[in-house]
Amino acid sequence: MTAANRIQDLFKQVEAASGSFLSGDSAPVFSLWSRASDVSIFGGSGSYAQGWSAVEPRLAWAAKLFRGGHGSIELITMGESGDLAYI
Repeated sequence: MTAANRIQDLFKQVEAASGSFLSGDSAPVFSLWSRASDVSIFGGSGSYAQGWSAVEPRLAWAAKLFRGGHGSIELITMGESGDLAYI
């Protein structure tokens, strides 16, 4: 499988997980996040959290805000170089 195929597969996973997240189910999103100590999240209000023990409750809290929601993701660009990929 090429890097481009892996990124496209990841995008499909993100898209599906986001739909669940907007319905209040954070579990699919959790499965996509790193558990490394440097994992971080930057909130829309300017807040941030670092480390899975701080990030996990933020994601769970955010998912609860979206019960019954829906949305879509517009893919603008994706690519990879070495050990970095972006969507």
